[in-house]
Amino acid sequence: MRRSPLSLLFDLHRLDRDLKRLPCPLCKADQPQQVLSRDRYFLRVDLSICQVCGAIYLARGLTGAAAQRFYRDIYQRLMAAENLSPPALGQARLAAGYRVNAIRNVVGALDDVIDIGAGHGFFLAACRDAGSASFWGIEPGGPQRRYAEDQLELRGRVGGGDFTSPEGAPFQPAIVTLFHVLEHLEDPGATLDTIAGWLPRDGWLVIEVPDLARWSEIGLNYVHVSHRSYFTAATLTGLLTRHGFRVHTVQQELYGIHPTNLRVFARAGGAEPTALAVPDALRLRDEIRRQMQPWRLADGYPRVARRLGKLALAGR
Repeated sequence: MRRSPLSLLFDLHRLDRDLKRLPCPLCKADQPQQVLSRDRYFLRVDLSICQVCGAIYLARGLTGAAAQRFYRDIYQRLMAAENLSPPALGQARLAAGYRVNAIRNVVGALDDVIDIGAGHGFFLAACRDAGSASFWGIEPGGPQRRYAEDQLELRGRVGGGDFTSPEGAPFQPAIVTLFHVLEHLEDPGATLDTIAGWLPRDGWLVIEVPDLARWSEIGLNYVHVSHRSYFTAATLTGLLTRHGFRVHTVQQELYGIHPTNLRVFARAGGAEPTALAVPDALRLRDEIRRQMQPWRLADGYPRVARRLGKLALAGR
């Protein structure tokens, strides 16, 4: 649906007023050391370091009904979920095939798969094409789910609901996947606990998130209101261990599906508790600021302002 020009900017301005102070999504402490005030949409999200556990997160963000409205309306417009271009759809299809091969190389048989955050359904379709008999997805986004059902013939294979109380899966999974989902969740630990309850011992969890170990490669791009948490291999490994998973394989891709993509394979059960080494928050803040350079022309505020302006003028 085409909207009046600039309506997106007015909606973002109203959204900014809905942002609330939030605790650390990993340890629930409220001791942020601010790194950056505003995200790539110029919303005051207060990207921060938790001074208790060292997690990087948004200390101001969306919760409750405001978060639901954002994902139902504004997020779909910012991501152009209903109008992906043919090249973007082609890239998504290729990425799905790549993921299937990457998982089979580590896990072996690809069956009894649940994909949390199934998006447009390309990974589920790739599982089907690879011979998987049991596969199912959870996707709260209506446009994405309709595309999966209508265009990829996945009707009955994608459920709605959210990620913490999804519709019941039709089978016990052997593999659960979350591709660029965990960073969006208000309580990622609760979702990991839910998954741990689904999987048999030694079942597989495969997670992909942006790898924030190299801010210099991504600039401001991944700092936006929908990303609540920001992970490195060390912090993601620590989170998985605290919620009962044993990390098996870590893959870091500087150039791949996403810039600095981090893929972690973990097995359910038998995790050894680990003590978390809390970094020097001030030193980490200064390092992130130095690497990110938020006013850099190539990937900082000037570039994202141009993109936002184009979306607004297009009536998104």
